Amino acid sequence: MSSYLGISWKKLAFAGNPAKEKLNIQVEKVISPLSKNKPVLLFFGTNKITPPRSKKGKPKTTTQAIKSAKLGEAFDDKTFRIHLAMKFFQCYEVDLTNILMKESPIICHEKAPMLVAYDNLNKKMAKPLKSGNSSSVFAVMATVLKKGNIDIMGLCKEASPHLQQFYSNERKIYKHNEKYAEFREAYNKKPSKSKKTKLDKGATILTELKAISTKAKSEIDKLIVKYKAKIV
Repeated sequence: MSSYLGISWKKLAFAGNPAKEKLNIQVEKVISPLSKNKPVLLFFGTNKITPPRSKKGKPKTTTQAIKSAKLGEAFDDKTFRIHLAMKFFQCYEVDLTNILMKESPIICHEKAPMLVAYDNLNKKMAKPLKSGNSSSVFAVMATVLKKGNIDIMGLCKEASPHLQQFYSNERKIYKHNEKYAEFREAYNKKPSKSKKTKLDKGATILTELKAISTKAKSEIDKLIVKYKAKIV
């Protein structure tokens, strides 16, 4: 997937908290230094495996955001609504692998929500999401954005054709790059006029495809600016 539709995650660390403070207080403390102009999205994950309580069944994790960096693929978000909404958030991935319940009973390896969305401007936390698919994750994000006067549903609707065109075109670029690499390798091994013609034609097609993606991105960016301008 193109980096344009990728999710830029930063790391955020939570320390053990024997004081047993509530989830919202711990979240407020750790994100207090962050920008107040954009809401914050936190995904909690662990690399450890927690055995099930019963003897039956396979080992499982108790927190579900292990692959949060690949959120779109993990939740099969074919409409890219999540990726679009992400552009309005500060996105952080919290590794709870080494934080145990005895140190921090609320946020730890054994126990934590999957997702927390926080309105850093109005100091309000949305209801934590314990688990979910692309629809439930997007719903939490949309709730926070709505409070910030961002009509994410309207934006998604307007941007949808451009997003689909961009994604479809990026797949074409990926496939064409493979063919172009083969043309170039064949020409470098044994140059010929016919191979040069094929190589030049491949370069032209690649340029045309990249132009389509650039235009689609430009249209999406214009819409993002348009909807940001509606914030009052």
